[in-house]
Amino acid sequence: MPIENKMISKSIESAQKKVEGNKFDIRKHLVEYDDVINKHRTAIYKLRREILETSEPADGAAVPAAASDTIDAVSAGTTAPDAAPPRTLSEIILRWCARK
Repeated sequence: MPIENKMISKSIESAQKKVEGNKFDIRKHLVEYDDVINKHRTAIYKLRREILETSEPADGAAVPAAASDTIDAVSAGTTAPDAAPPRTLSEIILRWCARK
């Protein structure tokens, strides 16, 4: 048996419009966020492609030198003579970035 009270029907319709509007806003923000992520992804892939195709990317970063420094740091077990040995590769990379 359907609800036929005008006041209840209006309340349900109003609540439904609010929920649908909220869901629309969520989807809109998700699309905007996705656009930003795609721009970042494009920039990263462009840099990656440059690194793979050439010895140096367009921004002038010395990738081979950085790789060499990282390999040296890993093989030496430290990034500085007085520093404690790094525990992870990310720690090595962070230390290397801090020196630059």
